[in-house]
Amino acid sequence: MDAHSKPDLIEVDGRQAYDKVRRAYTAEAFSEVELSYFAGYFEADGHCSFYTTSTGFLGNVSIEQKDRALLETFRQWFGGKMSLKAKQEIWTWQVYGHQAKALLQLIRPYIRTYRAEKVDRFVRFFSTMDGETRMTLIVEDRKATEGHRKRLSDLALEREMRQSNPTSENHGDQ
Repeated sequence: MDAHSKPDLIEVDGRQAYDKVRRAYTAEAFSEVELSYFAGYFEADGHCSFYTTSTGFLGNVSIEQKDRALLETFRQWFGGKMSLKAKQEIWTWQVYGHQAKALLQLIRPYIRTYRAEKVDRFVRFFSTMDGETRMTLIVEDRKATEGHRKRLSDLALEREMRQSNPTSENHGDQ
């Protein structure tokens, strides 16, 4: 597709969406290697979030990297858009809404970290139209994120304490 042609409209989760890559969001459209490769980068440098705005509910999947070429590959595979944080020289790739949901459903079997619960909440969020259920999921997600940040902070503090108070166990026999 050249830069001036209009992308095709496809149906994603019952809604019309532009398919900038002319590739359906189905497991058959991607190899297992592509999906697991993307899932690995998503777990390392990715993020998914869902939230309310004054106009409704939104959500996105994003990955930040200094390597633009890698993110261009993901954009070619899955569509979405790219942006640059110029001061930090960091590129961001993003896909939104029901396309983000469809992508997360594709990679969910490959997610092995704490992000699996986040992905599951995101998919549930976009699978319901009930505002109260969506608000409950937002609250659950915030609590889980706070809990994860606390665990990371506690681990960092433990590591710092071990480094500042070396014991004979760490130095062997003296």
